[in-house]
Amino acid sequence: GTKLDRDAWGNLELGKADASGNWPMLLRAGGLQQLPEGGYYDLYLTKGGKPVVLCGTFNVKGGEIVVHFSAAYDLNHFDKDGWVITRQLPGNHEPTEVVLKPTPV
Repeated sequence: GTKLDRDAWGNLELGKADASGNWPMLLRAGGLQQLPEGGYYDLYLTKGGKPVVLCGTFNVKGGEIVVHFSAAYDLNHFDKDGWVITRQLPGNHEPTEVVLKPTPV
């Protein structure tokens, strides 16, 4: 997690791209706070450490979540291990509040 949600953790698994170029993704995450009504979380791919393309949104009501996504992007155009989760509080729709990002290995 980040300073916005220190208990957050997550793992993003990539499958193989299908014949059309869609990449299946499986996100497992936990420790994320339940957001106020109208709030949600986003999964973004990053370039230069910044969130640039949206893979999808999800909600959390406590505990661990497992969410399936699909990305139609050429993943070679993004950072290696380049993904983040941002929170979107009601009325906010910009990927500025990063609550989860990969830990460098």
